[in-house]
Amino acid sequence: MKSIAVYNFKGGVGKTTSTVNFAYIASEGGGNTLVWDLDPQGSLSYIFRINNKIKGGAENLFARKHYLLDAIRETGYSNLDILPSDFSMRNMDIILEDVKKSKKRLRGILDQLGEAYDYVFIDCPASFSTLSEHLFQSVNFLLVPMIPSVLSIRSYHSVVDYFISNDLDPGKIVPFFS
Repeated sequence: MKSIAVYNFKGGVGKTTSTVNFAYIASEGGGNTLVWDLDPQGSLSYIFRINNKIKGGAENLFARKHYLLDAIRETGYSNLDILPSDFSMRNMDIILEDVKKSKKRLRGILDQLGEAYDYVFIDCPASFSTLSEHLFQSVNFLLVPMIPSVLSIRSYHSVVDYFISNDLDPGKIVPFFS
């Protein structure tokens, strides 16, 4: 399974649209694909017309295996499912701080999803946070959509600098203009 986060802490660069398009292309190519909406705005969930309400909220996604699997919904497209967002995702940093070994737990969740999916595309919120740090360590690739602006390019360089200063592999960062 390949886990791919679409991330930039600059807003308005096309993270959600890119996530939808990449996931759709992967599913059309025959890959069993999941999109995970980690943004509390729930725009990706909205695009797929999925009710963005998770029973028990974000806390339960990290609590037990069956909560995660029960939260997954079909999108109406072949080979493409969604793990929707809800407003409780705004508390992910607090939740991750409270979960013991939360970095390993996120990697464990992705491994668990790998039992059923070939690809997991993650739509990330526009922030530099505990959640993003955990994702940096857990995913196979970090796709960074950018627009031709100074602030977009600056945020990309900030991510690369973070990877280098924290001994993470900057080779898994893939920037692209959206």
